[in-house]
Amino acid sequence: MDVQTSETEEGLQIDVYTDQKAAIVVRDPEERIYLPENASEAETYYTEDYQGLVKTDFGYRLLHKGEISDFKVLA
Repeated sequence: MDVQTSETEEGLQIDVYTDQKAAIVVRDPEERIYLPENASEAETYYTEDYQGLVKTDFGYRLLHKGEISDFKVLA
């Protein structure tokens, strides 16, 4: 598994390169847990304003709007 981040105009983009299922835990300072999108609905815990992880050809992508103090990828 490989993780790359990049700053965008909309927020921090996190790309997870993996063939496994993954989740991302973000602290900003509240904790948010992002799960893969399922049946075209975003699944997240502790937030209503953000989309879940988007499945890509290489794994998953998350765009988090706002500051991040820390994050962890669970796979």
